Amino acid sequence: MQSYTNFKLFGIAITQSASGEKKKVSPKTFFEYSTLSIPARLLRAMGDDMFSGIYIRNDVHPFFIVKIEDFDIAYESMLVWEKTMFQDFESFIRTQKGTEPTAAALPQATFVDAVVGNKDTRILKDSESNTIMMYSFIDSKTLIIADDEDTFKEILTRYQSSQSIR
Repeated sequence: MQSYTNFKLFGIAITQSASGEKKKVSPKTFFEYSTLSIPARLLRAMGDDMFSGIYIRNDVHPFFIVKIEDFDIAYESMLVWEKTMFQDFESFIRTQKGTEPTAAALPQATFVDAVVGNKDTRILKDSESNTIMMYSFIDSKTLIIADDEDTFKEILTRYQSSQSIR
């Protein structure tokens, strides 16, 4: 595991204005109006809360934390979404080598099961076993999508810390 001395975590508020009032956008609304080809069943399985952000250490690493209402449907839908998830998040993702992956790399890339931070995850690996992106249901109500293991572990640690304070 690499050691980072300078890192920052930023949340990104996704809002919409209605009658001059800013309102937080739900994951359903965000994904419905995005260009992502997210399965409709997954949209219906999502809750009303989402947190997006970037984790900065040597490079920018995006992540999403999405609340889930129906775990079984969400899990099944994520497996379906794996077929196009790479293309959907392609503009957000950089490989560990600092280059942007391309759709040409997709035929050699496959999702594999792994345990990261003591959580079951699905990791998209390229032909050289580099992580392209990953996701995990860290509990039955919470989905994290990140671009690498270090980002996932940092987000998981902070999320778990925030839950123990409540």
